[in-house]
Amino acid sequence: MDTNAHARIVVGHDGSAGADHALEVSISLAERLKSSLDIVRTWSLDTHLPAVTQILGRSQSDEDVSATVRRDLESDTARVRDQHPAVPVELEVHRGSPAEVLVENSDGARLLVAGSRGHGGFRGLTLGSVTIHLLQRSRGPVLIVPSPEHAAKTAADVLHDLPAGAEAEASSRPAPAGSIVVGHDGSPEADRALLEALSLADDLAVPLTVVRAWNIETAPHGSVWGEGGVSPHHEISRAVCEVLGTQVAPHAASHPSVSIEYRAMLGHPAEVLTRLSREALMLVVGRHGRGRLAGLVVGSVSAQSVHRATCPTLVVPHHEK
Repeated sequence: MDTNAHARIVVGHDGSAGADHALEVSISLAERLKSSLDIVRTWSLDTHLPAVTQILGRSQSDEDVSATVRRDLESDTARVRDQHPAVPVELEVHRGSPAEVLVENSDGARLLVAGSRGHGGFRGLTLGSVTIHLLQRSRGPVLIVPSPEHAAKTAADVLHDLPAGAEAEASSRPAPAGSIVVGHDGSPEADRALLEALSLADDLAVPLTVVRAWNIETAPHGSVWGEGGVSPHHEISRAVCEVLGTQVAPHAASHPSVSIEYRAMLGHPAEVLTRLSREALMLVVGRHGRGRLAGLVVGSVSAQSVHRATCPTLVVPHHEK
């Protein structure tokens, strides 16, 4: 696969440890996908005026500040770039809001990547302001990478919250390490996330696990009640998987080389997805879902997944504007 405009990956970087981790994830994906990588750093008067733009009372021009920021960016990313010499890398420095600059510069890119801890990968802004802006405004998929510290803490919380019992343990076993996990609720928005997950799984040559969370109200008609009352959970999950497989099959047909596993689990969608994806390469969710999960929106399943996941979370918009 030759590099092209759509194969481009864009990552934000401010020199923090969280941004370093996001960069490492980005450049590894770029290498495996044979993509180019744009590393973006922003500056503003709020973040650079005291340290850069005033020297002995004399202000520097925007060009001088940008040149200084670029030298810092070159130095901060040199080690990672040297470790991946096959990846074409462009360093971009812009004055402006980090989130707005990233959204603008990622137009047409395959992935926009940002860290989820510290200040969202950028000094001077809170995690929520950057992350939520990217998730709401990006025209393409956004990959949010948790810091190693956050991932370790969240993993401990997820394992602590797992249900007890042999049957529960089997249903809660994580998807294969290094695989891609995608949530699917039967909506058009979930189909868009599924298509992105299938494409990435195909290009990365990794297995795909398609997951549906269910409850009594969303389970397939006729699967909940049996002769003796409420059907066992594993029987309902089997019925959910059958419906899921039928809905996914037309999309999966265009990616015959991708190994697909279907999983269904009782519980809240975000909790189910983060449990099953705890050893995955990435978790993929849709934005603005309106299907049976009725909650794949920023502030609900997608936002909770970003907050809880131990692996990077890819949030896919339904419409790329």
